[in-house]
Amino acid sequence: MENQLLELIKTRRSCRHYKAEQVSDKELNAVLEAGEYAPTGHGLQDPIIVVHPTFRVINSV
Repeated sequence: MENQLLELIKTRRSCRHYKAEQVSDKELNAVLEAGEYAPTGHGLQDPIIVVHPTFRVINSV
């Protein structure tokens, strides 16, 4: 899995279009865990992660 993650990080791009399908709880938890360990400016910024399960809200942001 580590090689897959490294490859994903190297090739990641910003998303501008989203799929209408629901993300599984397992996938969501993996992304949230990665976000908790993401680096911040000198460790001084507390990350704020907001999850909303409704597609309609994403379109309004």
